[in-house]
Amino acid sequence: MSQANIPSMTPTISLSLGQSITMLLDSIALEELALAHLMNAEAEKTEMSIGTLVGAVSLSPTVVTVTDLQRMNKSVRATLQDVINKEILLEFKFENVLSIVSGGGLRCPLTRGKTRGFWQSNPGHAILDPNNTNLLSKGPVTLGIVGTDFRSVTVEFVSNPTPGSDTVNSDDILKGNYCSLAGSNCGSLSDNLQSGTLETLMAQTLALTYNIEYIPCYSGQTVAELGCAGFLDDLSLSPDSTVNDVLNLANSLIANSLSGGTTTQSQAGAMNSLLGDCLNQE
Repeated sequence: MSQANIPSMTPTISLSLGQSITMLLDSIALEELALAHLMNAEAEKTEMSIGTLVGAVSLSPTVVTVTDLQRMNKSVRATLQDVINKEILLEFKFENVLSIVSGGGLRCPLTRGKTRGFWQSNPGHAILDPNNTNLLSKGPVTLGIVGTDFRSVTVEFVSNPTPGSDTVNSDDILKGNYCSLAGSNCGSLSDNLQSGTLETLMAQTLALTYNIEYIPCYSGQTVAELGCAGFLDDLSLSPDSTVNDVLNLANSLIANSLSGGTTTQSQAGAMNSLLGDCLNQE
């Protein structure tokens, strides 16, 4: 027997392994939902036959005989047998997907994050705000740590909702304009920290946050895996630290950047290099 001839597909569909796993799980969920609707329909058919279905129209003929009920029962039973057979196949499919994940078959490709410039571009906006509402679709992002004596800022808008105002928004922070925004308090900085360095730290930390939110598996990759181990001087991180560990440290540096805080120019500069020259540099 000759090999099956599979025609080419246009347009070309390109999916990563992680995306394929997600689509497989989605397909299982949708099939389960369809089966649930079928079973509900069979239940309502039974209720209709015996006159207990609320809001049902009158039957024609109005009298249901034992033979009618037996015939209806046979139909319901045949449908449920088909449902059970489909459930068995779905279980096999689900187990196969789980075996890929638990067996290490699902390994996300190593990838660095997108730049802060990307997230302020039109393609970046399309990801952050697919509905064009000027609001971050996954909800507000907080940089720093909320609390007394800590610096924090909550980003809700993608771009400035009132051009020319000092409303906090993603684009201005990504451009390095944090200190021009409301409540920035850049006149009160920790030991020898420069305002420009803080603005860059804000921008790179926001970009890192977006990369973690939108790039599958990115947060669990290590600094060493991404080839960034050479950028760890002056930072309390190791080559085995994950991208999520880096985000936590970056937010801690932001939080402690107020006057009397512990963040130094050297630490903030080192973090900016790690993010801007490596982790956020696709």
